[in-house]
Amino acid sequence: MKNLLNLCIFIMVFLVLVSTILALKQKFTEIKIIRLNKEIFKNYEELQSLKAQWHYLNNKEYLQALSKKYIPDLVKEIKQSDASLLQKRANPKVEQ
Repeated sequence: MKNLLNLCIFIMVFLVLVSTILALKQKFTEIKIIRLNKEIFKNYEELQSLKAQWHYLNNKEYLQALSKKYIPDLVKEIKQSDASLLQKRANPKVEQ
């Protein structure tokens, strides 16, 4: 009789421990899911922001404004560098 009582107590303690472990595992899994959902949402927001920036940077009017602003300066720089290269080729001893 005493052995049967000890066995019943052991089984009940074992079941309580197993149910506690399973409940904790479920709670940790829920916390992990919440954390992953937050990360997914953050990444989604960042993606939307990057898409908006990409759309703006590829806007025809924006690109035309940039080209009007910077192409004349680039042309001047290219002409200057071409002229300096021609001078160096014409006078190679000047460098030394």
